[in-house]
Amino acid sequence: AMSKTIADEVFAGCVSLKSLYIPELVKKIDESAFVGCENLEEITVDDDNKKYSALDNVLYDKHQTKLIRCPSNYENFIVPELVSSIAKNAFNSCKNLKRVYLPPYLMKIGEYTFFNCEALESIDIPDYVVVIKRGAFENCSKLEYINISAESSLRKIEDYAFYGCISLKKIFLPETLGEVCSYGENGGGTFGE
Repeated sequence: AMSKTIADEVFAGCVSLKSLYIPELVKKIDESAFVGCENLEEITVDDDNKKYSALDNVLYDKHQTKLIRCPSNYENFIVPELVSSIAKNAFNSCKNLKRVYLPPYLMKIGEYTFFNCEALESIDIPDYVVVIKRGAFENCSKLEYINISAESSLRKIEDYAFYGCISLKKIFLPETLGEVCSYGENGGGTFGE
């Protein structure tokens, strides 16, 4: 019998994985299934799958309101306006990604979303984002600018959110921000080297 789940880290570190097809019967894809798949370029989903869809090789839920995985070959990517959430690890190890444009109604940036996006240079955080989760931009070593407007709803920045962002020049923290977690289990700070 065919499995209906793509389990946690099942393809983790598969650097040779370039193409992925999601069949009709797959009902669950764990958010860490493709961690470290830095050469994944093509994602397609069977049209009859009731839970998932793909557009321009990007994996989404069926209604395309949640972005689950972006392939690694994009240098610039515009997240569609209907997307209100981005899954944990969605852009993890997309080493070519220089610029990403987030939609205005996005509410959270998940754990390790942009982890190891070594080419990412700047990011505009949409005003509706209330939390930037643990490790969201960790090891984005070329990230210079994080643009957060004065109208931002941002309330929390979790541990390691910008850890390893050694090129970071400027970040504006809005008055709404209530909590900036500074240290995780290993003693590294949110903005540490």
